[in-house]
Amino acid sequence: MFNLFLQLAIKEKIGLDLPETSTEQLATFTSPHRTPGERALALTYMTYLPAMPNLRPGYGASDVAWFAFENFGHKYELFSADKDLTFELEEKSHALAFDHDEIIAVAIQRIRNKLDYQPSILQILGPKFTLREAREVYAPFFQTTVDEIDNSNFRKTHGSLFTELGVQKNYHKSGRPPKLYCLKETQSNILWRKANNKQG
Repeated sequence: MFNLFLQLAIKEKIGLDLPETSTEQLATFTSPHRTPGERALALTYMTYLPAMPNLRPGYGASDVAWFAFENFGHKYELFSADKDLTFELEEKSHALAFDHDEIIAVAIQRIRNKLDYQPSILQILGPKFTLREAREVYAPFFQTTVDEIDNSNFRKTHGSLFTELGVQKNYHKSGRPPKLYCLKETQSNILWRKANNKQG
């Protein structure tokens, strides 16, 4: 029932149809000083989307946009090319409203901590991906570049998290086509399979 409430709230707020399959609870933020006025709790969630559909501002929102993320170690940066807008999030910064800087930082750290055993973030790549695409997702969380993450080592250390599906079709570059993989955690998820079968 609460998941249904969450889906309806997100759709009303930013016009996004939230899928059942790719959302997980992040944390509950309870500081009595997180908002002015009456005390308000924040139940926060993360969702992993393979596309960025158009958003529209709804109830309580004057504008909405997608933001990219960059990790500089001592700070995080969120930027929107469409809005020409950048937020720099540092320790104890207040670039965003209320305690939203802290919420973003906790979300990034949660994703980083799970990369070696449950990299749900790779769901943003869709049902199939190459190892290079996976490394491109990992790179900012490790504060490095995709080319500095060795492909062979990555396959050895993280290959147990993936299922090999074959090779990429319609590959027109020189050399052998790259292998395709999927996440084992989503392969066993019936709702995830149904959703992506519909897309296919």
